[in-house]
Amino acid sequence: MQMSAILVAADASSWYESGAVTDMSILDNRFVNCGSPGHSVIRIAPENKHHHASVHRNIRITGNRFETTGEDWLMARSTEGLIFKNNVIRMQEKYDREGNVPLDERVKLEACIGVDILCNDLKYDDLN
Repeated sequence: MQMSAILVAADASSWYESGAVTDMSILDNRFVNCGSPGHSVIRIAPENKHHHASVHRNIRITGNRFETTGEDWLMARSTEGLIFKNNVIRMQEKYDREGNVPLDERVKLEACIGVDILCNDLKYDDLN
């Protein structure tokens, strides 16, 4: 089983051993076949029970290259000011293009505000 390449957590519900991210840039990385079902390439997953307030803030994911066979690129929960911009995404699909999922379905958001997803370059490479 493959895990997320980057995990941003925060113990916001029990021992409080780690804190919130208030300013983070994920910039100019190459992610090759990272992630698996339930574990997106980049996962922002604070351990909070109440989703009415953001835990993390100001996370920018820009200028990266994702080379994947169908995993989600980003999953974020309880985050404010999230930017996913100017990334190159190369999907190596094993199936017909008609079954491919659009970009916005590869990014999963829960209780996030102030999110910008724009100017990403998505192309499919055929593995058949």
